[in-house]
Amino acid sequence: MGAGMLRAKVDRPEKTLCVTGCPRSGTRYFYRVLSRAHVLPVRHEHMGEEGTINGLWAVNDTQGRNRHKRDDFVFKHRWHQTRHPLSQIVSMREHFKKTQSFWHFQEQHTGVPALAPSWREDSFEREARFWLAWNDLASDWCQWQYRIEDVEGVWPRMVEALERPGTAFPQGLLKNVNACVHEEIGWDDLGAWAAPVQKRAVQYGYTE
Repeated sequence: MGAGMLRAKVDRPEKTLCVTGCPRSGTRYFYRVLSRAHVLPVRHEHMGEEGTINGLWAVNDTQGRNRHKRDDFVFKHRWHQTRHPLSQIVSMREHFKKTQSFWHFQEQHTGVPALAPSWREDSFEREARFWLAWNDLASDWCQWQYRIEDVEGVWPRMVEALERPGTAFPQGLLKNVNACVHEEIGWDDLGAWAAPVQKRAVQYGYTE
């Protein structure tokens, strides 16, 4: 390895935490949890003093969508946050339905087409494929995966890792911050992608 490359790696700023995952996993809620508990000065979707909580940082985006690139930093902890796929997939459909630029952005990293002639308007195929692909990217980069639904239960492990043992979990926070009003869907609504999504969900600890 050349001296210049070695120096570039050494000179990257060190941060404590990056939390990422598939968009609509509840990252804003988790940011509020950390902020209310005064555990760590991080920011949501921007770089804070000690890190960031950013669903897009499952990838190292070099196309300028973010001010910073993920690999500009070294993170001591890299956590993968997940949410039950049925809730997450229908939420992302609602949230991004008027944001085609996002779907073109993700296509550059996942290969999931932003548009496809064969997809019905009421199909969740694109969102299901994206959920699988983006979580793959997050899993490959992160060191630990947890379910946002269980965040209070794994809180002791989190604060221990962040060297804030004994910090109480903040009570009274609304969990539906940044929520979208949407319909409920079942596995059948995912069509041919139901089986692979359900299999992955079980790997992440979801049983229903």
